[in-house]
Amino acid sequence: MQQLLALQPGTVNGGIYANKSGYHNTRAANQSSWPDNYSIRDAEDRGGPADKAAAYDWTFPDAQGGNYTTIAKYSRRLLDSGRDAGDPRLNGWREFFGQTDTDGEVEGWDFRRGRAASSDSSHLWHIHLSEDRDKVTDLENKKAVLSVLRGETVAQWRAGSGRTLTGRLADINGDGRVDLLARFPDGNLFVYPGTGKSGTETFGERYQVGIGWNEATAITVADVNGDGRVDLLARFPDGNLFVYPGTGKSGTETFGERYQVGIGWNEATAVTVADVNGDGRVDLLARFPDGNLFVYPGTGKSGTETFGERYQVGIGWNDATAITVADVNGDGRADILARFPDGNLYVYPGTGRSGTETFGERYQVGIGWNDATAITVADINGDGRADLLARFPDGNLYVYPGTGKSGTETFGERYQVGTGWNVVTALT
Repeated sequence: MQQLLALQPGTVNGGIYANKSGYHNTRAANQSSWPDNYSIRDAEDRGGPADKAAAYDWTFPDAQGGNYTTIAKYSRRLLDSGRDAGDPRLNGWREFFGQTDTDGEVEGWDFRRGRAASSDSSHLWHIHLSEDRDKVTDLENKKAVLSVLRGETVAQWRAGSGRTLTGRLADINGDGRVDLLARFPDGNLFVYPGTGKSGTETFGERYQVGIGWNEATAITVADVNGDGRVDLLARFPDGNLFVYPGTGKSGTETFGERYQVGIGWNEATAVTVADVNGDGRVDLLARFPDGNLFVYPGTGKSGTETFGERYQVGIGWNDATAITVADVNGDGRADILARFPDGNLYVYPGTGRSGTETFGERYQVGIGWNDATAITVADINGDGRADLLARFPDGNLYVYPGTGKSGTETFGERYQVGTGWNVVTALT
């Protein structure tokens, strides 16, 4: 619900639990007072906890006043997804009701049976979602409906486009776990696949994906071209910027023939990628020697038109010694994580606004980080929160798990995931 409200500022939590028949109540209460109710009949609703509600109401105050523009946008996305036989994201949901146009009738869809549905007129101003009861504790099911409501494609969802928000590490091999991409002084490029295990087994046996990469001055990964596979973005000393598209293959064929997406980038002192503006496309964030910070928005086009006309999002950033982008606070927007020479670590939260208001007032999340030689962020342990990965001069590699808390408690007690990483020249 918090991410729904963050997706459309000004909307309201219309309620989850209600002591009445249906999905807003628990299975146990329905069985006790309304044993024939439709919300407990099917196999999908006989699983999961008996004491949890399974419905969500998302209220749109402008629609209560007769302006259906906003609610129609999100209702239409749900309807289009439900009608698309090739879109599996709402397979764990029973139904939705809402307003998809500007008339006085409620539209909806029964995802389980693949047919239109409708309900009372209150759904002209709030969207109702019923979840399969056996999915009410399933985080991935929530991420799937959020993907639909954000307007993402199925390919973006399959690639974990939300993971693009959680930093520079990425699911390179497409198995749903975050992998680590590392370059060594001889120019060899390796992937260390995520295992889903903890400690020193967090990343598995490496495999080589490239040679001759010692000239690249910046390397980062993201689904730049929107095909659902993770690509590699690299800058070279002459300032040329290239995308090496993900192929879905393994080994040295993991990334395909490169194509150029920019020139004159040799002055940028930091380059990273994320969906900064929330439109489902990967943007490029760049800092320059004068301390100015710019976003080059992803366009969905290829070649030198991959990124559009830049706009400024900050000034005075020349002191930051490390900059990366992640949804650190879990509100669905990309935040900046920055370290400064005194070792202090700050989050600049994404606001959903544009220009110099793209990132809000910073808050401190750590001290004493000046020894770390590499810092990046991703949901490494798969709990839905952004974790911090840090390497130190002795070569030790640690994960500081995201806690869901704010301030200096944003990241928890570290655990070691590797040794001997001091020879790595790029870590992403």
